[in-house]
Amino acid sequence: MESFPLPAYAGNGDTALWDDADRLIEYNRVLRRGLSGVQPWPAHFYALGRDEGGCSQAIDLRTGELWWADRGHLDAPGSYKHRETFEEWASEYLDGLREDLAGQGGEALGTAWEREDLEVDNVSPRAGIGDRILLLVMLAIAIVGVWQAWGK
Repeated sequence: MESFPLPAYAGNGDTALWDDADRLIEYNRVLRRGLSGVQPWPAHFYALGRDEGGCSQAIDLRTGELWWADRGHLDAPGSYKHRETFEEWASEYLDGLREDLAGQGGEALGTAWEREDLEVDNVSPRAGIGDRILLLVMLAIAIVGVWQAWGK
């Protein structure tokens, strides 16, 4: 094992390439049992994480081939085997994470806490509409709570 190449993402469980071993193992166990509407994964496929859209990169442990599973479905029409190797894909993906972080004013060599603070401050461009709605709902609840406290 090597340490995660971007210290700012060390321990992450929220990108397409996780660095949280316990969470990754549990996620693969769940995939093997099957998710709601998703067929159970065979034991020779191992997910590397799950992105915001619920899609996973996976390695076929028999062949070393890298696959993209559309919303966790290995058998979906949109799922496919990558042409590039895992190493090529990972290099490109990590470069993208570096660029995202730099665009937010962060550094890949920073800490995970610094990255999380930046993402909250910048409402990460990786955040989906669901994340933004959740943030707005939480903000609305906080505003209502303050308003009610002033009214008493």
